[in-house]
Amino acid sequence: MVAAARLGARVSIMTRVGQDEAGELIISEFKKYGVDTSRIIVQEGYSTPILFHTCRCIR
Repeated sequence: MVAAARLGARVSIMTRVGQDEAGELIISEFKKYGVDTSRIIVQEGYSTPILFHTCRCIR
């Protein structure tokens, strides 16, 4: 998404985040790269889920 926005495409995201630091960070980062965040719902009492994905690269 961010890559497409950086290349000049019009990009929008539709999702839900919590009214917390993680949600604020997600919105601010998308805005920083030109992604339309107007369809992000900020929900009170909801915790923004965070997922860490690790990959073990084998050569």
